[in-house]
Amino acid sequence: MQIVRTGKAWYDSKMTALSATPPPRMTVAEFLEWNMDNVRGRYQLFCGEPVRMQSERARHADVKGNAFIALKTGVRAAKLPCQVFPDGMTVVIDDDTCYEPDAVVNCGPKVEPDSVTVDTPTIVVEVGAPSTKGFDMGQKLADYLTSRALPMCC
Repeated sequence: MQIVRTGKAWYDSKMTALSATPPPRMTVAEFLEWNMDNVRGRYQLFCGEPVRMQSERARHADVKGNAFIALKTGVRAAKLPCQVFPDGMTVVIDDDTCYEPDAVVNCGPKVEPDSVTVDTPTIVVEVGAPSTKGFDMGQKLADYLTSRALPMCC
């Protein structure tokens, strides 16, 4: 199914309006464009299908905030030419899957100010949650390990 955009509305091949609802399947490029205009929550793309991310508990936000601070502090202390990002940046796994990790360190080519992706992350942090632990430690970890994005993962 071809998905097209006119103004801020999305349409399928029959020109049926999809509005703010994500198209049923899309590429990473289509997803990133759709997600930039999305005001109804945060999403990741898995096998071409947008998946809404759950609301976070305070504990999760605290852990990921502390991870970001520790990474930022370490990069500065070591005087590394790296960028450290909190959540909000996208790591592309392949043509139809991309994730939004809780923190990212980029020591490769500088990420441009208007970019929403980190193409060559050095470190990706995913804070586990009870509701997504199985996916995070299974499929998502496998995706990171086999992706073109990360040169290596522990």
